[in-house]
Amino acid sequence: MIQTCPCGTKDQTIDHLLYECELLNKERNSLISIAVKTDVWPISKKTLIRKHFKIFVKFTNEITFDKLKEMSNPPYQAD
Repeated sequence: MIQTCPCGTKDQTIDHLLYECELLNKERNSLISIAVKTDVWPISKKTLIRKHFKIFVKFTNEITFDKLKEMSNPPYQAD
């Protein structure tokens, strides 16, 4: 089951989180700045992992999944 991304624009897929999600712009910009030194962005996931594994791991470790989860399940608010 695919969930809607907390950013509200698309389903929360790997491609969306890696290439598009506005909530991850800061983390993605770090990834892009390293990858574009030797490749063109957007880069395929295969090439990204093969050639830029360390920065890809850093990108994924910087994602605060708890924050993404909280944003997709906001606490109840009374009107």
